[in-house]
Amino acid sequence: MEGLIKRSKIFSAMFCGWMVLSAAFGIFLILTKAHFEITGTKKIFGLSTFLYVIIAVFLGLLEYGFIKPFGIKRKGARFQILRNVLVDTLTKGRAISSISTKDLTEAFYSLIETPRKSLRDGVKYIVLVIFSSLLTEWLVSGKTINLPVILCGGLISLFLVLLFGQSFVELAVSPAIIICRKELKERGIKFEEPRPILGSLKTKFSLFFSAPILVVLIILSFITPISLNIIIFSFFGLAMSIIISWTLYSRIIETFSAIEIFSRELPKEKKTSFLTGSLDVEIFDLYKSLNKAAEEVYTARRELQEAKSVLEIKVKARTSELEELTQNLEEKVKQRTKELEKSKGELEKRVDELERFHKLTVGRELKMIELKKEIEKLEEENKRFKEKLEQGKE
Repeated sequence: MEGLIKRSKIFSAMFCGWMVLSAAFGIFLILTKAHFEITGTKKIFGLSTFLYVIIAVFLGLLEYGFIKPFGIKRKGARFQILRNVLVDTLTKGRAISSISTKDLTEAFYSLIETPRKSLRDGVKYIVLVIFSSLLTEWLVSGKTINLPVILCGGLISLFLVLLFGQSFVELAVSPAIIICRKELKERGIKFEEPRPILGSLKTKFSLFFSAPILVVLIILSFITPISLNIIIFSFFGLAMSIIISWTLYSRIIETFSAIEIFSRELPKEKKTSFLTGSLDVEIFDLYKSLNKAAEEVYTARRELQEAKSVLEIKVKARTSELEELTQNLEEKVKQRTKELEKSKGELEKRVDELERFHKLTVGRELKMIELKKEIEKLEEENKRFKEKLEQGKE
């Protein structure tokens, strides 16, 4: 992480330095070609341009939320504040986990938006400086002789700032974007990945290789009188830069296309390889790394498939054993059920016999009780009869 932060600081400093160089280059062209000896506005032009640059910088800081005069909070400054919180967290070594998910997500989208916003704001403020310088020159001198030169120098500075300054901004925010994206993925947060909108590699290659030649031609046109040789040199220089940029772009895009094909084939079960005909050292190292990764993925997938097959065999064998045990258990249960049913029938038969015996026994006991009562009754009657007989004899 420290390396990414250091890289971000380096490219931020390079962006600031490039803006200074671009502005100095435009001012140099204006001072070289403009006829300030006729208008007598050289000092006024320098002071006013410096003042306009200071005003533009102040407005930029105000809009981005770096300053809040009179307690006023600019609309849209929240994204800049969130970005500052993120950068402050990283530069001071604090854990990025201390940032809430909401603020981290908003800071991520803010960082994605930064290059485009800086492009838009750069155009706005540089155009403001150019227009103010033109207006000041025209109002002070009352002549238009220097206006085309000032406009040309300002547009050249604008072109240079936008061309290379944009790349510096992208490189400066790239580390923070990487860290945010990694943290959001580790937290399991689903977020939409914005599609890049600042041009393709083809356009950037064409501009990057054409810009230095254009700068050289501009310098030659300002220092020496324009001639047919300069025009021919300009034509061939631009043609050569376009051919070179197209060639390099084609070589790089060929590698990207191969990587895209490789990434589509990698999830499939068959073995795949990253194929490229490039002889560049970096691409060759990438070729070896990707093929090694593909081989490891294929080996891991094959081992997983073998383990899956072995597991399926074990599961099938275990299932057969369980089915056999289940069948044996069912047979035992059926046999035991039959035995229980047979025992139940025998028990029911015995119970019936016991009930009949019980009824018979109870009946006999009742009959014996009745007979005993009758015997006692007869004995009592016999006793009374004897007593009557004895009384009669007397």
